[in-house]
Amino acid sequence: MLNTLWNYCEGHFKLHGGDHGPSHWRRVERNAIALAAHTGANELFVRIFAAIHDSCRENEFDDPAHGSRAADLADKLRGEYFELEEGLMQNLRYALSFHDTGDTCLDNPNIGTCWDADRLDLPRVGIVPLPRFFSTDAGREKCLEIIRNHRDKPITLTPEQMLAQIEKLRNK
Repeated sequence: MLNTLWNYCEGHFKLHGGDHGPSHWRRVERNAIALAAHTGANELFVRIFAAIHDSCRENEFDDPAHGSRAADLADKLRGEYFELEEGLMQNLRYALSFHDTGDTCLDNPNIGTCWDADRLDLPRVGIVPLPRFFSTDAGREKCLEIIRNHRDKPITLTPEQMLAQIEKLRNK
């Protein structure tokens, strides 16, 4: 059932290649399924999140509205590409809208699992995540594994370097 959702999202995605495309979404899906086994999150919920969360990006760096656009897309696709009951759909909208804010969600394992799954893929852009930005115990444990594995490796971009890269792209 979710194959058609994935196909739609991949076709809808305006950027080709880059750090926020379908290969990232698939890693988020794998992370989410693995975390859900420990958090009790709804597997369908986290898989839908993974497919949609960055599919409405209009650029790789500064796109603060992409989560809200993803939530609107989820509303549009519900019923044809996936089914969720209303309470879960409200939570999905929230998870999509705010997944990039750095917030945590300690009281909802569905939302927390989604956000943790996304943050576990930060090393792809040279960022080693910090445990304080994780919502679930399972996410924090995986984060600590990442930190241990990166202890002797340089982080490719500092926050200042990332801001400089963003500014450089804006000025093109």
